[in-house]
Amino acid sequence: MIIVTKPYVSEVLAQTLRKYEVPILKADDVHVSNEAELNRFSEQAFFHRFTSSHEPQPLLCNSEASLRLLGQNLQNRPAWQQAGIFKNKAAFRQLMKPDYPDLYFQSLHLNELDSIDPAKLPYPVIVKPSVGYSSIGVYRVENAGQWREAIRSTRQALTIGADMYSEDVVNANEVIIEQWIDGTEYAIDAYFDFDGQPVILNVFARKFMHESDTSDRIYYTSKHVIQEMLVPLTEFLSKIGKKLELRNFPLHAEVRKTSKGSVVPVEINPFRFAGCGTTELGIHAYGINSYESFFLQQKPDWQTITKSMDDAVYSFFCAEYELDSGHNILGFNHEGFKQHFQNILEYRVMPEEFNMFAVVFYRSETMLENHRLIKLNLDSYIIRGQAGQANSMSS
Repeated sequence: MIIVTKPYVSEVLAQTLRKYEVPILKADDVHVSNEAELNRFSEQAFFHRFTSSHEPQPLLCNSEASLRLLGQNLQNRPAWQQAGIFKNKAAFRQLMKPDYPDLYFQSLHLNELDSIDPAKLPYPVIVKPSVGYSSIGVYRVENAGQWREAIRSTRQALTIGADMYSEDVVNANEVIIEQWIDGTEYAIDAYFDFDGQPVILNVFARKFMHESDTSDRIYYTSKHVIQEMLVPLTEFLSKIGKKLELRNFPLHAEVRKTSKGSVVPVEINPFRFAGCGTTELGIHAYGINSYESFFLQQKPDWQTITKSMDDAVYSFFCAEYELDSGHNILGFNHEGFKQHFQNILEYRVMPEEFNMFAVVFYRSETMLENHRLIKLNLDSYIIRGQAGQANSMSS
């Protein structure tokens, strides 16, 4: 079963839903190809089927926006209470505090940021919304001298983000300040099966431009990433699953592996995989359709998979741009942008109301291409005009 909402339903997801006749609740006017062929349900019928079924029903969302309906219809069920802990970053930090007692964090109202004494913070720190999406309103602060500018930027980004998303997706009022976790960052798509065992479907490493970068521009995977991280990430998820008694529960987790080898959680996003279809990098890299694996409760044979993989690096590039209330986006130079990639596996144009104009899946022989692309200035491929000008997307 799946709930789909904006901003994006990929063709891969749509094909998977049609192939397996997955019960679907389409909660807004998001575009889905060949919609008439979907196994659609009304909201009432969808949740009645889920709650009355004698057999556990795998339930997934395609985006953060879908979670609102889960809260409205499953608020008294354990699955939603578990999801609420993950979705609220402050609650999740509190849950994990016994396992990471030295990790500083505090939660406060946006207006309380002015009362913070910046000299007393354990720099570097991250400021971000307690309930957020992507990198909206997320800033790294290096020292007390950067504090005022950081909270000004946070307020501005959250104000614009609140106009784009509901409060369930981006809460513009509550923020969290937490100590920077040093180490390599990884994203995991996984689910807990009906017996409570974690099943990893994807492992992506995150590429940063510099230490203060908080964008979602590049993630990559390879045989070596899987071989290095599969065991420690499985152990990490097992610990989380036992703490919350997770069963039949999909998630997208972001963690950091420190120089000492510890896996420290950054955040966990319930009932979804990597957003905007980026979970589908796994299809290109190692032939795993994460949606199919979850709905069919399939468990990848990673030992066999990695033996058959080449030594290439498989990546996705999210062409994000800054939210700017003073300008309209008139179009994008997609053809010019494509020229920066040596081996494009798939190029996707994203919906224009989103702050991302494309997602690119590509293959590289080494990491050198990612080192170059992470520094790419996207401004020349974004056609901007003053607010009030007509919108006309260009190719």
